[in-house]
Amino acid sequence: GVGAVQAAVEALQQSQKSVITPSPRSLQSKPKPRAKAKQRAPAASKLEFDNVARRDRLRKEFPFQGYIEKTELRGITFKQLRRVKHYVARHCMKWIDGFTRDAQGEVQHLTIETANLYHVNQWVIMPATKEKNCAFVELLTSKAQDPRWFCSHWWGEAIHNFLRCIERHVDIRGLSGEDPYWICAYANRQHSIASEIHDDPCESSFY
Repeated sequence: GVGAVQAAVEALQQSQKSVITPSPRSLQSKPKPRAKAKQRAPAASKLEFDNVARRDRLRKEFPFQGYIEKTELRGITFKQLRRVKHYVARHCMKWIDGFTRDAQGEVQHLTIETANLYHVNQWVIMPATKEKNCAFVELLTSKAQDPRWFCSHWWGEAIHNFLRCIERHVDIRGLSGEDPYWICAYANRQHSIASEIHDDPCESSFY
């Protein structure tokens, strides 16, 4: 009857109270966790070009050497690649990964283990070559470096792993550190890439 229903409702209410009642331990004062400040990735233009100190550092580290007319003659040597890697290793901890987020959606700072060619292009190649509208190789030498080898690879590979592959190739082939490789990111003038890549592949430096 009605009495039984009312008793059931009261029992249900009592059981709900017991579920939401905090234990004495949970009532003890605890320091509130500090809210973690969210970091937003700067716009790509600011990352690449707006830091004057970074541009000056790049200009000092990689001063312009001279233009090399033919893109296909802008090879880069293993020694020159190591120079780029050492620069990245010294500075990449200050750089933000503008392409990915961690599991919590936060931006991440780079390390030499995570820095890939997309990052090097963003933080080194593009800002270093903007003033002269040159290829990065033209910051390393003014002389044509006819490549002995063509590298086909993924920009998303960590550069230190890529350098390990080149080093292994040098060892296996008995090469010197002066033998040039053709690597598009360093050979092409990235600020005028349309003039480097044609509709006809046979007319491009990749052929």
